[in-house]
Formats: sequence, structure tokens, C-alpha cells
Amino acid sequence: VAKGGWRTFWRRRLLAVVLPYATWTVIYFALGLAQGGLGDPARDVGHFFWLLLSGYDQLYFLVVLLQFYLVYPAFLWLIQRTQRHHWWLLSASLAVEAVLFTLEHENLVPAWMLNQAATRELWNYQLFVLAGGVMAWHYQEVHGWLIRHWRGLLVATAATVAFSQGWFLLAAHHVPGFRTGNPSDPFQPVEIPLYLGLITAIYLLGVLLGRERNPRWLRRLVRAGADYSYGIYLSQVLFLTALVFFGWPRLQHVLPWPVVTLGGIVIVYAAATGLTMLLARLPGARGTAGIPRRPWRSRPAPFSPRR
Repeated sequence: VAKGGWRTFWRRRLLAVVLPYATWTVIYFALGLAQGGLGDPARDVGHFFWLLLSGYDQLYFLVVLLQFYLVYPAFLWLIQRTQRHHWWLLSASLAVEAVLFTLEHENLVPAWMLNQAATRELWNYQLFVLAGGVMAWHYQEVHGWLIRHWRGLLVATAATVAFSQGWFLLAAHHVPGFRTGNPSDPFQPVEIPLYLGLITAIYLLGVLLGRERNPRWLRRLVRAGADYSYGIYLSQVLFLTALVFFGWPRLQHVLPWPVVTLGGIVIVYAAATGLTMLLARLPGARGTAGIPRRPWRSRPAPFSPRR
């Protein structure tokens, strides 16, 4: 921030978030009109502006990201002022997260804080945001600890997955003591260890894939995945919608559901990757692929004669 100032900080991030967000909101709104047909113009216009404010399906995460950018100066101030007390900060944050999740799971908050609206509210992610900030502040120390204890962390993550799934099954089958709230509710205290464990596992996977000693083809694949991940995230619902339209879910009647699910994931990921690679090389790449425009052919490395 110090190099370019807050104006540069917000300009760059707003360009990286607002432009793709608005572009894909228009695309998905048009897709909805194509599927359902034109209705009352005033209602359609109102629905469009509601999508801009609340986020269409997966685009809600960009709404949360924009909220974080708006409070980032205060967030940075908090991390700096509590640098000697980060354990206390995380403990308080964990307690707040558990209370928030409990109140929402039990429907003890206003309606505007429940269900879909809850996914659009930054405070529901405050523990994970603060944990990320603390890790960044102590990056080398935390990174080294994670690498040294990766086996135990993966075992703990597997335990949180099993615990979370077991809790869901007990709640879904109305076992006494587990029947409060919606069993599929992502905002319930029992899910907090699962989210922390999955974040840790994804970080360790990234470290594993990003090692310098990995084969060149793997490093190139990881780099491409990182470059195009934003566009894949933005465009994925196009292909999910197409799969549903062409009847992919009906394959569960003739094939095991894990095969259908895995096949759908592969198709969506491959199609979204191909579309992003194309969009990244066309005008307007910042709005459609979420990255600066790429050349059609990669430039060869400059020749350097041996000495």
C-alpha cells in the first residue's frame, strides 16, 4: 500500500473485481432471460439491479471481497496494533464466530441475516479473514510450522471431515440432540473446524504443487491453473446450467451418483478452462477472464549465448 497509496490500492482491486463482476452479472442475467423469456420489464430491471447488489450464485464471493476491501484499512490497523497479542485476537475471533454461527443456525437473528443473505455478509467470515491476516504477518514462522507438522494436520483434517459428515447424518435422521436447524446449513459451529482444516489442506497442496523440484510440465500446469482460475470461477455456472439443460443429472438413474458427479466436475472444469483460455486472448479479457489480455502465442525466451 505504501508504494502506490490507498488510491492505487482501491483502483487496482476495484478493476480486478468490479469489472468481471459486472460483466458476468450481465451475462448470467441475459442467460436467465433466454431461459425464462421476457417478463414484466420493470420486474426484470429490478431483478437485474438486485443481482448487482447481492451477487448471482457463485459471484456472491466477489461481493464479500468488495466488503473486505472497504474495511481493509481498519483490518490492517487491527493486525498491526495487536501484533503482540495475535493469539488473543484469534481466540476472541473464534468465540465470536461460534456465537454468530449458533445464532444463525438457530434462527435467532433477523431474517436479513439468514439463508442466502448470510453468505453475502463479511462478518460471517471474520475468523478466516483474521486468521489469514495473522498468518501473513507471521508468514515464515507459520509456514515452517505447517510444513513440519503436515502429517498430523492432514490426519486432523480427515477427522474434521468425518466428524462433520457424521454430525450431518445424525441431524438428517432426526437423532435427538442433533435436530436443531438445517442439517445442511454451512453456518453452524460444528463446521468451523472443518473449514479451518480444509483451508490448511489446500495450502499444503499448493506448497506441494509449487515446489521448484517438480517436473517442468507440472509447474507449467500449476501456473496455468493459477492464471486461469479466476475465469474458471466466473464462467463455471454457464456449463453447470448447460449440463442440467441437457439432462446430465438424469444419468443418476443408470449410473452411480459418484460417477455422475465426478464426470460433471471434469466436464465443467475442462470446458471453463477452455473458455477462459480463449477469452484471455480476446479484447475485454479483464472483464471476461479476469486477467490482462494474453498473446495468442507465448513469446520465446530471449537468446543468451553461452560464455
